[in-house]
Amino acid sequence: MPMHRIVFAIALATLTSGCASQPPQSQVARRPSTSFRLVNASFDSIVTLQIAPAGSNAFRTIDLGWPLQGGLTATSFRVPAGECLRDLRITFRDGDVTQLSPIDMCRSNGVRIGAR
Repeated sequence: MPMHRIVFAIALATLTSGCASQPPQSQVARRPSTSFRLVNASFDSIVTLQIAPAGSNAFRTIDLGWPLQGGLTATSFRVPAGECLRDLRITFRDGDVTQLSPIDMCRSNGVRIGAR
């Protein structure tokens, strides 16, 4: 057997064995509690922020402490440990509700809410 075929066979075997040892996607898509940044660039204050695993509709309220004023203000909050993909539900002072979904909180560290 020619040398280049032997090298190719070894490389292929190495790659294949590496793929087999990867953890399942469900384990990769989880992370511990972390901080996430919310920027309010809308014209209204955010009075309620809720978070849920993507598609679950099991929202938990995040305590902002006080309304996040409109204009260009920001805050950070703790994302509970768990799935990377999350839905955010934001309630504004005028009662309007916006839902952002899904957000990959493992790949990004914040979101900006613009004019509605």
